[in-house]
Amino acid sequence: MLIDSENIEMIVKIKKKDKLVYTFFETTSLNKQSDKVDVIADDLSIVNIINTKPKFSKNKIFFEGIADTDKVANFFQKFIVAGGKLKFDSEYYEIIGPIDSKVRLEYLFCTGEMFHPKYDK
Repeated sequence: MLIDSENIEMIVKIKKKDKLVYTFFETTSLNKQSDKVDVIADDLSIVNIINTKPKFSKNKIFFEGIADTDKVANFFQKFIVAGGKLKFDSEYYEIIGPIDSKVRLEYLFCTGEMFHPKYDK
């Protein structure tokens, strides 16, 4: 997702491996390095869900780690349906929901596969 007015790009990914949910969140800005970033959907913060210290690289800041499956699923459901806010330093940028239908369909397909009971064995 790209915030055009500020040249900020945001990426949020999830991957399930061996019953663990690996979560990744990154922002990149062409204009400046940020010290604090977050995505908030309803009352859920992706940074709090990932719960690791930020890593910095050039104009990127990112968080990655294993997160609670239920919290990640709840965050993505709220974010995809209702949207949220991107916090970049002290500024907030509105992400209007629902997110594009292609993204919603891809999410539903992937999570359906990720959490299918046949993979719990």
